[in-house]
Amino acid sequence: MRIGETADLAADCLRHLGGEQWVVHVPVGKLHNERWTPVDEEARSVMARLRFLRTLPPAAPPDFLLPRPKGSHVLCVQLRAALSAAATDAGITAHIVPHQMRHTYATTMLRAGVSLPALMKLLGHRTANMTLRYVEITQKDLQREFLLAQSRPRHLIPVPAPLLLADPPTVEAAGIVERLSATIRVLDLYRQQNPAVSDQTLQLLLRRLVRIRTAFQKVIP
Repeated sequence: MRIGETADLAADCLRHLGGEQWVVHVPVGKLHNERWTPVDEEARSVMARLRFLRTLPPAAPPDFLLPRPKGSHVLCVQLRAALSAAATDAGITAHIVPHQMRHTYATTMLRAGVSLPALMKLLGHRTANMTLRYVEITQKDLQREFLLAQSRPRHLIPVPAPLLLADPPTVEAAGIVERLSATIRVLDLYRQQNPAVSDQTLQLLLRRLVRIRTAFQKVIP
């Protein structure tokens, strides 16, 4: 969430969708849209703690989750100061602002496998370009995606039905072309699924089969 959205969270922002599904209703923010953000058990515990603390002095207004006796702007200043103090206590010397948390969240979600359209919804963005500015893609990320694509290549499709060994009662030109085409498909799938076999040799066989099929098609009356 943006810091302004955090300051404007309603007292009943945590909603139960059934089962183990919980969301936080994020109010209308910078882009004039609202969204429902899924939360885990840890976030639910934090929300429960905040609901308790809002009853203590200075009590939060009935409509808001966080106390704001001096208004939303002062609350945002206090939240920024609290984050800066926590960073200092943790030994972080760099200047930390709340908005950096959104960038970290976006990168973490993408690395966890969240799709770009879903990430757009989580961040409350209208365009993919806006979301991409929040994501940091490192060489480690590229290597992981590359290895994942290699382990699940798109060419691993079902192999065509095996060719019948028995000779047909009658032989027609169309049947010969069909069997040659099926053989080419099966051999190409075998080449793709067995990278340890010499690819150059299999490519040579494929080219020969294609030439045989083409030559046969030329002699068909």
